[in-house]
Amino acid sequence: MGINNRNYNTSDPTVEYVKPERATIQVGNRALNMAKVYGYLFLALLFTGGIAFGVGYLFSRWLVANPEQANGGMIAILIASAVGLLILSFVVHGVAFRNKHSVLPYYIAYVVLMGTLLSTFTMFIDWRILGIAFGITSIVIGLDAVVALFAKSNFNWVAMMGISLLLGAGLVFLFSWLMILLFPGVFGPILYIIDFVVFVAIVLLTLVDIVRITKIAEQGEMNRNLALYCSFIIYTDFIYIFIRIVYYIAIFSNRR
Repeated sequence: MGINNRNYNTSDPTVEYVKPERATIQVGNRALNMAKVYGYLFLALLFTGGIAFGVGYLFSRWLVANPEQANGGMIAILIASAVGLLILSFVVHGVAFRNKHSVLPYYIAYVVLMGTLLSTFTMFIDWRILGIAFGITSIVIGLDAVVALFAKSNFNWVAMMGISLLLGAGLVFLFSWLMILLFPGVFGPILYIIDFVVFVAIVLLTLVDIVRITKIAEQGEMNRNLALYCSFIIYTDFIYIFIRIVYYIAIFSNRR
């Protein structure tokens, strides 16, 4: 029987059967793609730190020169930065999904505002605490990357677990605040438990994000826009984990 002038009659001994090739993961492409993602992440964190220390220094000088004006001005700048970050987070996602414009300018704006917001850390928190928190956060992200490297699935069950923890913590948080208003001082400690549960949920969702990004990297060459977007996802996760670890270390240090 001939199809496209080819003989597929396997009973004919003169016809050599060619076994179809199995799809293989192009490890080189994956490594190159993830190098792009983590390269952008490194630059974003580097600029964030530089901006945080620079703006913190300027704020300190402003406080010394004109304390009354500086207090109001700092609060206004920090509030504007927080609102800007919230808006830009939606903008980056929208631009990335439409894929008509570059994510880069919005990513840069996000990094600038995040550095401005974190300038309060460099002003009021010991640099040793910041260093330890940064190291722990890097280890957490690094372990997630190692798990993602050998992951056989997309870890959707971990995502469901993280989302469930967030929803559960949110409901308990609302209930706790209601009880605190009715019975002051009774339910205070539970807020620390809720905070830690939310932290665990974010760590789990960060793992899922990195696993999914690694799977995307395996599918072929990653263009710059997609690499920037993937970097942005890990960047936001990194910053949140970093902030929470700084908070925990600061509490532990004060209690000592």
